Amino acid sequence: MKRLIWIFASLLVVFSSCGDGTGSSVEAPIVVTELDSEVVKSVAKIHISGMTCKAGCGGKIEKELQALNGVKSTETLFEENRAENIVSVEFDPAALDAKSFEGCVEKIMDGKYVVSKIEVINYKGLQSHGSGGADVSKSTSSFSELFKLLNVFQSLGHLLGRNL
Repeated sequence: MKRLIWIFASLLVVFSSCGDGTGSSVEAPIVVTELDSEVVKSVAKIHISGMTCKAGCGGKIEKELQALNGVKSTETLFEENRAENIVSVEFDPAALDAKSFEGCVEKIMDGKYVVSKIEVINYKGLQSHGSGGADVSKSTSSFSELFKLLNVFQSLGHLLGRNL
C-alpha cells in the first residue's frame, strides 16, 4: 500500500511539474530608442519564439495585433529555422503602450508564442528640435522679410522717380 501511495505521489509531482511553459510570469524587456527623422512615428519590433511559418503564424499574429486600437500597420520578418522571429508594428503611442503587444501575442493559440523582447523606436521629426527645422524656418522667413523690405525701397524709389 505504501508503495502504491509513493508511486501515485511521484506521478502527481511529475505531471504537475510538466507544462507548456506559458505560465511564466517573466515580462519581456522593452528597449526604447529615440531617433531624429523626417517623419514622426513609433515602431515596435516584437521578438517572438514559437513561430513556424510566415503565413500561418505571422498572419495570425499580425491579425490579432491589427485589432488593437492604435496599431497602424504590421509586418512579419520571418526566417526559417530561426529561434525568434520579429513582427514589426507601427503604432500610436498616445493610444497604445508597447506592453500591450506582449499580452496580445501571448494570448494567441493558448500561449504558443512567447515574446522575449520588444524594441520601440520613436522617430522624432526634425521640426520638433530647436536646432533642426526651427532654425531653417527662421532663416527662410528672414530672407523673405529682407526681400519684402527691398521691394518696399524699390517701390519708394519709383514713386520718387529714382532707381535704387
